[in-house]
Amino acid sequence: MNIYALRFSDDGQGVAKRLEFKADDLNAALVIARREAGRRNAELLKGTTRICTIRRPSGMVPPHSPSVHCVPI
Repeated sequence: MNIYALRFSDDGQGVAKRLEFKADDLNAALVIARREAGRRNAELLKGTTRICTIRRPSGMVPPHSPSVHCVPI
């Protein structure tokens, strides 16, 4: 198992925070990250390495929003 983290900024949708979780691989981490990010943008990290930035399309909220876009760094 690998340790991943989601890093959220103070963005008006919630406070700055860091959420650590375990996942078998990057695919599993992205599934967890999508669920945990909700309506917020977040950075996905593996250890100290930033993997990507998760962004929701502006103006759309669940359950009507399309998939999260993971923007590689």
